[in-house]
Amino acid sequence: MAIEDGVVIPTKMVDDIIIEKKVTEYNTIEEERMNIAAKAEMVLTSALAEKEYKRVNNCKSAQEMWDKLVVTYEGTTYIKDSRMDTLIQEYENFKLQEGEIIINMETRFTHIVDELSQLGKSYTQNEKNRRVLKSLPPSWKVKVTTIKEMHNLNDYKIDNLFGNLRAY
Repeated sequence: MAIEDGVVIPTKMVDDIIIEKKVTEYNTIEEERMNIAAKAEMVLTSALAEKEYKRVNNCKSAQEMWDKLVVTYEGTTYIKDSRMDTLIQEYENFKLQEGEIIINMETRFTHIVDELSQLGKSYTQNEKNRRVLKSLPPSWKVKVTTIKEMHNLNDYKIDNLFGNLRAY
């Protein structure tokens, strides 16, 4: 509540002017809301490492802290979209690099797919298997054909595919 709605400072009307209430003037509901806001700030700040704490220690509310952390670690919508575009392009252009061993290829591929998944883009087992097989050079044609004929790529686990390629 404190992070989503922010803190609503209790106020009162004095001579047609809205002023902030003193803590001693809070009613039960206002006191509870302020306690929740304070707890939210405490939980956030106590959960952060020193580096992250320094980013948010000047924030005035848990909501402001949270928003700053979201932008810092997840980025704005524009940054996320831009990152997704870059990763999709990496996925589509994915190739076994010259001199690269399969285990390093697997690490690169997994990193791309995991980051895309975190951004909301996922691929089916079939799509991932086909992308990996398509990324292999022509010298792997016999192995690629064998895998396609022997396994249903819809069900074949990517880990098994990479294991098969490492064994080859």
